[in-house]
Amino acid sequence: MAEEKPIVVVTQISSNVVVNEQLPTTVLVAAPLGPSIAGAAGPQGQRGNTGNTGNTGERGPTGNTGADGVTPTNYVISINGITGIVGLSAGSNIEITQTGITFVISSTASGGGISGPYVVSVNGFTGGITFSAGSGITFTQSNGVITLAATGTTTVTGATGATGATGDPGIQGVTGATGATGATGDPGIQGVTGATGSGYTGAEIRSNNLYITKIFSDGTTMEINLGYIGPTGSEFVFETDLIAAFGTGKFFGKYVNGDTIPAQNKTAAQVIREALVAILRLGATLTSSSTVAFNQTAISNSINFSHSVNTLNAVIAGATLEWNRSGSASYTALSELTSSSGTFVHSMTDSNFNTNAFNYRYRVTDSLGGTGQATLSITPSAYVAPTRTITATGPNTSSPETSTKREKGNVATNISASIQRNSVNVPLTGFQWQYQENGGAFQNASSFTTIAGNPGSTATGTLSHSTANTVTSSRYKLLVRDAYQDFLGTTLETLATQINYLNMIFYGPTAAAPTTSANVRSLTNRIFTDGSNPFILDTGIVYKDFVVAMPATSTITQVLDLTVSSANITSSYVINTGLTAIGDYAGITSTSYNVYTMTNSIPYTVNHEHQVTRS
Repeated sequence: MAEEKPIVVVTQISSNVVVNEQLPTTVLVAAPLGPSIAGAAGPQGQRGNTGNTGNTGERGPTGNTGADGVTPTNYVISINGITGIVGLSAGSNIEITQTGITFVISSTASGGGISGPYVVSVNGFTGGITFSAGSGITFTQSNGVITLAATGTTTVTGATGATGATGDPGIQGVTGATGATGATGDPGIQGVTGATGSGYTGAEIRSNNLYITKIFSDGTTMEINLGYIGPTGSEFVFETDLIAAFGTGKFFGKYVNGDTIPAQNKTAAQVIREALVAILRLGATLTSSSTVAFNQTAISNSINFSHSVNTLNAVIAGATLEWNRSGSASYTALSELTSSSGTFVHSMTDSNFNTNAFNYRYRVTDSLGGTGQATLSITPSAYVAPTRTITATGPNTSSPETSTKREKGNVATNISASIQRNSVNVPLTGFQWQYQENGGAFQNASSFTTIAGNPGSTATGTLSHSTANTVTSSRYKLLVRDAYQDFLGTTLETLATQINYLNMIFYGPTAAAPTTSANVRSLTNRIFTDGSNPFILDTGIVYKDFVVAMPATSTITQVLDLTVSSANITSSYVINTGLTAIGDYAGITSTSYNVYTMTNSIPYTVNHEHQVTRS
């Protein structure tokens, strides 16, 4: 065997691997073949001449045209209801004769059976046959002979005669003979086949091993296994995850620069598919129309849930409804709810006066790792304290007094209230009245009254109460308790409007100058010491004495008679030094007063307005 020289081989082993190597004795392509000399081709024989085409035969003469049909003056439209072209054929023992356009049908039969001649069939019809005369046709019958005859004078064009037969075609001319084919040239001499070289066939991969076939110079072959090359193509899997490192602003599917691409033990097709399908967040919702009143202990919250899977080819894998109360860090599972939507009723017994919210969390996952979450909070209604409305009246008040502004000593008060419960689950438990004098401490005006049951509202009734006669102010307070206040150990307090007590200024015309406290208090007019300044005293036309009495803390500074050009009549009002103590409303406590009197000789004939100004 001749010495084998090294041969440089380049071959493609797989779609992404190229081997370029120099083997001393083993190569990956067939060795070059020995030279081959091809024999020269023989010359082409000449082609024979083409024969001449024969002449075309002469065309035969055209046949004669048939004669036109006869145009009758009368015609048959129908026979026995049959129209168009009608043929009459004679049946057995029937004879049909024609004279012009008249057909005579007669019988030729004789012998036994039915006596006389008879018609067996007409135009193929047998049995009972009825003839009807069409337009322009008459039937006559005599001795078994039916005669059809045309009537009328209508002229109708007769049918066109048949076309004459076509003449025979002329004789076909003879085709000329085909020329003979030229003789084929002799074949060239076959070249000598070159000697077979040695080498290797292309590579083949089987079961992840690389095989080549060695060809020897004598034509024999031998397969050589170059070894295991690992999985290729669709069988290839990555040994580790991949790190995306293709620069900022570039991406591979859902992965951006710096992402870890999960690739371990996955084929390239799997990695590509996962890169092109983003794991989308699941849609999840929680709603509820349930409400929880304050101090509602029987809880029945209806929770409406729903979810949607948004990732391609993913299905729901898990869905959990959980809950806790505000202030708790952990959740407690209520139920696994993998259906796409539904309602879950959370029932429990709550503690009294618990205002912490019910927090619900709905967590869902899909088969590809997508997640979704929805939350909902139901907060119990806040406590609403009872509404308290106080009414305080002075049973002995008269103008200018009101319930909250009275003359000193007029201290009798009727006090009442209505109480409205505002939290249905919080019963009212009781109330009590207190009062205050001159801004001091509150004292009990009544004992504590218990409210039984759970009424929506209650009235306290009227409490008649009087403070000390000497007070300058008083105030009442309503104390209310309900179940929640009892739970807290507190009381709801509602204050009534403060009542202020003041001295009066008495004034007006009188029958005689006053000499007693009662005389002063009986004057027609009165105002509080904080009333109008100046004020008007109307004299009238009955009395001649006019009196102004005010606490000693005030004095008259000016009196003008507005009726006579505002004449200053201050000096006409003279203080009464003998009358200085005027009793209050109760007549128990006296206050030092300045009592001024003006006395005319006679009453005024018209009313005069005395404008009185005080210090």
